[in-house]
Amino acid sequence: MSYTFGPFRLRSDGILLAGESVVPLTPTEESFLQVLVAAGGLRVSKDAIAEQVWTRAAVSDASLSRCLHTLRRKLEAASPVRPVIATCYGRGYRLALPVTPEDARYSAAVARFPERGATGPELRMRAVRAS
Repeated sequence: MSYTFGPFRLRSDGILLAGESVVPLTPTEESFLQVLVAAGGLRVSKDAIAEQVWTRAAVSDASLSRCLHTLRRKLEAASPVRPVIATCYGRGYRLALPVTPEDARYSAAVARFPERGATGPELRMRAVRAS
């Protein structure tokens, strides 16, 4: 599933787009971002991030902080909104931008503009029901 947050779109294949431009991420940065996006703006503890991103090795606070620093730098270079990743001091991190699953954006657009998401037969049925 793809997600949007602020000017970004994280595709299901792990590619991060800022508008039409690809934001290059290392595999570790991509995993870190996916953990934050999956939380939907809720706080994620450092321990949970370490367990989900560095699954096969113990990670130091310095390594986690360095990965966070480079990820923030890349995101903030492509976004007018600051901060993109907020620190919850002593508790973890969260995305500071609202996260929307792509499917939910489509569903909201169809609810708002049903004729755009409907096929020809569906439109004809609506016309028959309305009359």
